[in-house]
Amino acid sequence: LGGYIKSSNKNEDTRSLAVGRWAPFRPDMLPSGFFIWKHRDNFDFQLAGAFWGKKNIFVRPAAIGMTRGIFISSAALSYNSKLRQTQMMTITDDYRNADISLFYVYMNQGIEMIPGQINNVGFRVVQLYKLFDKTKFSILSKPVIGVFYNEETEPKTKMVFNPMPTRQVIDKTNKFWSYQLGVTVVDRFVFNVINSPENSEWTVALSYIYKK
Repeated sequence: LGGYIKSSNKNEDTRSLAVGRWAPFRPDMLPSGFFIWKHRDNFDFQLAGAFWGKKNIFVRPAAIGMTRGIFISSAALSYNSKLRQTQMMTITDDYRNADISLFYVYMNQGIEMIPGQINNVGFRVVQLYKLFDKTKFSILSKPVIGVFYNEETEPKTKMVFNPMPTRQVIDKTNKFWSYQLGVTVVDRFVFNVINSPENSEWTVALSYIYKK
């Protein structure tokens, strides 16, 4: 699926693209995956995912990514890394539908803080999950391990003395890793713990699995 929106303001012209392999596990052993792209002048957003394994059920996580991905691009994901990771956990709860799940999100917004100079506000996120679907111990089952990589770019002001003190705005990128451990409890609750060592942060999340 693709589209182009032309506006009276050239900066608002929008290009979009969504492609994917919309299929569960097949004998060809190829993973399912999707890629969503939304672009304007000084704005770029990408959302992608890939799913491997015989448990691979692509339709549901792909549908969630399609419907939520474009609309959160300039909303919750753009605020800060802590809120972004929580939002990504909501989107990617369906890692339970694949043996291995890979998610990628990228956003960059160009802003003019100094006349004639474009700076950037954005982020790049990669999440990788490995689900142990056959593992069970008492009331605990389906443990999952995850790795979360995050880059944040935002303008920072600095003083330069060359030869007189002047104010400059530069793009500064902050990078950090997080690690996630999760488990299903009594087949009804998903318990996740996330540790971000560089930021000295811990996040705990509990989700309820609704079954008809």
